[in-house]
Order: sequence, then structure tokens, then C-alpha cells
Amino acid sequence: MGTIFEFICTGCGYSAEVSGGADVGWKVRTQTMICLGCCELVDVATGPSLSLQPPAEKRRRCPRCRSRRFEPWGRADGPEMNCLSAQSALEVGAEGRFDCPKCGEMMRAGNIVALWD
Repeated sequence: MGTIFEFICTGCGYSAEVSGGADVGWKVRTQTMICLGCCELVDVATGPSLSLQPPAEKRRRCPRCRSRRFEPWGRADGPEMNCLSAQSALEVGAEGRFDCPKCGEMMRAGNIVALWD
């Protein structure tokens, strides 16, 4: 069962309701990512939960702006990551942390918003 948390930026107040990293439900696996099209945090389907094959890249789209360009977010290690630095990080393979995609300050996980399957 997957879990959605409210993440709130300690710097600018930006908030997002996302899993905060890799998550899995009954039918699908997801990964929280920064959309490079709209600079929002979104959960993107990465594959069915019972299969090792991820969905075709062309089917992954931001639910807000429909972009296909993402950078993984929500790992506790790696350099700071926000929308401004994500594009250059793609070139060096850097992994993100819990940094705000708007201002780069630390985001904190708040309450559980939903459990999903």
C-alpha cells in the first residue's frame, strides 16, 4: 500500500502531496519526481507492481503540464536539487534530496494525506 504525505518547504512555504520517493501500491509503482516542465513535485508511474518492466518512457507524463521531462526526487542522499539545478544534474547523474523545487530549501514531511492501493 502506498502513502501520500504533505511536504512543506521551510523556506518559501511551497507544499506538495506526494509519496516522497519510490512507492508501490497493488497495481503500480511510483516515484516522486520534479517535473522539469512546470517545476512541480509529482508522483509518476514507473511500472506495474508485479512486473520488473517499467512502462514505456513515452507514456510517462506530468499530470499537471503533460511534460515528459523529469528528475527523481526524494532521496535522502546526494547534492541539493531544485528545478533550477535539476537540468544540469541530469548530465552528471546526481540524485536529489528533500529539497524544494522552487527555492532549494529543505522540505519536511508532514501528515499522511492518503493511503493508496
